[in-house]
Amino acid sequence: MARILFNWEMGAGMGHIAPYLETAKQLVSAGHEVFFVMKELQRAERFFHGTGVKYLQAPCHPDFREGLKTSALYAQILHNCGFSSVDITTSLINAWRGLFDLIKPDLMVFDHAPVAQLASRELGVKRAVFGTGFQIPPEDDPMPLMPFWNKVDEAAARKDEAQVFNVINQSLTAAGMQSVERVGQIFEVDLKLLCTFRELDHYGQRNGMEFIGVGPDPVGADPKWPKMPGRRLFGYLKPFKTLPDLLKVINENELPTLIYPDGISHKVMKKFGSKNLHFVKRPLDMGKVCQQCDVALTNGNHATTATLLLHGVPSLVLPRHHEQYMVGERVQALGAGLSAPKLHPDGMKLKLKALCEDGRYKQAAMAFAEKYSDFDRGGMSSLLTERLTALL
Repeated sequence: MARILFNWEMGAGMGHIAPYLETAKQLVSAGHEVFFVMKELQRAERFFHGTGVKYLQAPCHPDFREGLKTSALYAQILHNCGFSSVDITTSLINAWRGLFDLIKPDLMVFDHAPVAQLASRELGVKRAVFGTGFQIPPEDDPMPLMPFWNKVDEAAARKDEAQVFNVINQSLTAAGMQSVERVGQIFEVDLKLLCTFRELDHYGQRNGMEFIGVGPDPVGADPKWPKMPGRRLFGYLKPFKTLPDLLKVINENELPTLIYPDGISHKVMKKFGSKNLHFVKRPLDMGKVCQQCDVALTNGNHATTATLLLHGVPSLVLPRHHEQYMVGERVQALGAGLSAPKLHPDGMKLKLKALCEDGRYKQAAMAFAEKYSDFDRGGMSSLLTERLTALL
């Protein structure tokens, strides 16, 4: 049987691995040998224990502190992740090629792994790329600008793109490989699937792409709401400077609220936890949460946003970085929520009030849910297994 290699190089969190766990199990059960090369190896055993999947550390550039560029263009993101230096990029390409030589895969799968994609171009094996619209940008030349919360200096962005292009080709030459004609050529593979919905594509609704939606939510605990009247809020939030201002508003209005905190300090939770605002210790059953809440508060996590929309729940998006800002823009374009990218206390307060009082946001979210009412989230793993097997 075949050796199948999954590769993850950039980004944070197990959202780059979890969507493929069931697919990996299915491939192992079919007799294939499955490898995961991962950026965050420390979490591997928790996911893969007992599955038969083998895992290794991914080559990646650890230092993002020097020469950071405003990320209004995918090429600038590449710059910030090591493509600013020929030495670094060449080293990473050669490290990936060394891994490929050791594993000798028959099929390769990439999730947010641009250097690995470059390094694999001349191996002569089938390759697939999976991910959100942010991770798989359009291949246009020049690359399209991303929606951005501040005015973009396009001339500077194009200069950065040209620099990254030159670094890519100098690195490929140094590694003994053929050059590319444009940055987007990184994404020329045998199979490309966007794990999102057309309406949530970070770049807008582009044509010529295959959208396969999102997989099922992880198992969670039953929500136990504060016994208070009023609009129910659910939050899945990381900390940000003005979060206390938002929590203060929730308490002043005595809105029954459950928040799953991801990194929020004990000090903040102790200060703002109240009879109407409960911080929960475990992830919740999102299906039940969505059936019971009126408005959601998120930082713009893609998978969570998709889940909320599939259940017809409007949301207030509180983005902490550019990718989440782009998700917020898509939610606003649908009319199914509002985004507060500046995280200003007054703006968050007014937008939360609008979401609680104006039924049009709920109607727009329900329209999305009705459109995709027949979508089978549980079938995504089998779909991926089927499409990968067809490449062998």
